[in-house]
Order: sequence, then C-alpha cells, then structure tokens
Amino acid sequence: MKRAAITGASGFVGGALAGELRREDYEITALVRPSSERAHLEALGARLVMGSLADADALAEFVRNADVVHHVAAVVRTADPEEFTRSNVQGTRALLEACAGRPGGSPPVVLVSSLAAAGPSPDGHLLDESEPPYPVTPYGRSKLAQEALAVEFRGRVPVVAVRPPVVYGPRDKAVLVMFKTVMMGICPHLIGGTEKSCMIHVDDLALALRLAGEHGKAGSTYFATDGTVHGTLEISRTIARVLGRRTLTLPAPIALARILAKINQAVTPRGMTPVLNEEKVRDLSQRFWVCSDDRARRELGYRSRFDLESGMKHTADWYRSAGWIH
Repeated sequence: MKRAAITGASGFVGGALAGELRREDYEITALVRPSSERAHLEALGARLVMGSLADADALAEFVRNADVVHHVAAVVRTADPEEFTRSNVQGTRALLEACAGRPGGSPPVVLVSSLAAAGPSPDGHLLDESEPPYPVTPYGRSKLAQEALAVEFRGRVPVVAVRPPVVYGPRDKAVLVMFKTVMMGICPHLIGGTEKSCMIHVDDLALALRLAGEHGKAGSTYFATDGTVHGTLEISRTIARVLGRRTLTLPAPIALARILAKINQAVTPRGMTPVLNEEKVRDLSQRFWVCSDDRARRELGYRSRFDLESGMKHTADWYRSAGWIH
C-alpha cells in the first residue's frame, strides 16, 4: 500500500485529495494544526501529525514514511501581502528542506500551484506550460516563486507542479457567493472584465494531483482543467439552470466591482479578507484566464470527469445537503 503525506488536508482541495487517494488504497498522513477540522480525515483513517510548516520536527515526522508528498496548504486571500511570501514561499521551502534531509532520500513532491502563477492569456489563446509566466497579483507571484523552488531543489527533491484555474465543488465558499447571488434572481454579467475562463471541479483536480504524483516527470508543470473554455455569463446561467431558478441578467461593470471591493475591505474586521477584494478585482480585470491541459492528458493520462453542468449540479446538491443553500 502506498503512503501519501498531504499538507492542507483539512481544507477544500486537500480534503478532496485525501478522499481520492484513500479510494485508491493510499495510506494518508496529514499535517494539521490543533484547530484544524479533522472529522473528515479521521473518517478516512488518516494518521495525523500535529504541527505546521514552521515546525521542523513535525515536518520531519510528516515526510518520514511518505512515498509521495502533496503540498496543498496555501494562503489564497490575506489582508497582508507579505503573508503570501511567508506561507506560500517560505513554508514550501521548509517542506522541501525536510524532504531533502530525509534519511534515504526525498519522496516526490507535488505542488498545488495555480493558473495565477502563469498569469492571464494576453489575447485569448490557450496558455501552455512552455510560455513565459506573467502573474498579475501578489498571490500569483507567490505561487510562481513557489514553483521556482523546484529548480532550486533540483537534484535533491523531485518536484512536480500542477496549475489549476478556478476550482469549485463541495465545501468551496468562493463559488458559493455566485450561487447565493443567483438564488436572489440575479445573473451577473461582468462588463469590462473577464470574458473567458477555464475551470475545474475539485474532484477532477484531486485526480490530476494523484496522477501527477504517480506519473509526473520531476521538474514538470501541468495545467489541469475540465477541457473547456467558459464564458463568464455562461457560468452564471449554468448555476441558475442547475438550481432551477429564473434570473434577471444584470450588467456588472468592473468599475462597480472595484468600488464594492473597497467597501468590503473597509467594513471587514481586521485580520479577515473578503472574497471580493482589490486583488480579486485585479484578477477579474483580466479578459482571458484560459489554458490548455493537453500535457496532463498526454503525459499523466488525465481526463476530466465533470463538465460545467454536471460539476455545478454536484456542487449544488452538496450545498443543499450541508444546509449552505436551501
């Protein structure tokens, strides 16, 4: 039986990955904080190592018996841009040092990066992994810096990076905002912002991560998507359709999003970051967030299982069962 170690296993993507690996008969070790939600991991029979990426002893124990390490933990939103560097870059460095120092050699490491590390497509063509990256946000720059560590540790730690676009699915609170907007009868149509984007259901991302750990080439980067480019309005209308809601299409100028982001940040308690913030608006200001996952399909044998309609229905069903929507 293979043994997988996962950081961020109590979170949205990490939880889905833990389930995917367990279904494939992996033993799971999870690095968790005392405050982390652990019920899902305990139900999977995971071995829990208490600690953080700043705890060298915990990291050594965490990677001790691993056949593969999946690094999912990351800061996605923060009021302090320096936190992206501290968590996403320095935390990754500490993990790679632990792997490099493991007696007997390092296990392969799969980094969960992001399309944000590559940046938007300038003209709408599908980005591939060979193109020069151009991140436009502090988060994207931190994920690119995280990827650069793979080069720094080359020869000591075999690293594979997976870059998903927008990730959605059960337990996701970001796309939940769109569901609640649609449930109010509003189908927002962004004007002056993102026109086309790629997406991936969290279970498909978990599949891509597992395959990257099993078949990925050290030093390689892979995009993973549902294989389709989606219009912004199409996404809202798909949510309305799976919810069975009639909606009014309402133009949402990007300038209004900037104003709302400033208001959100002003009224949000210190230390918290709203889903719609100024960095998110920078993302939304880019016309094309699109990429090709041909390399993952060719080299990893990856095939997405959810199209947008089935993925959003699966998400809606989970939201309802959890009481997040009614």
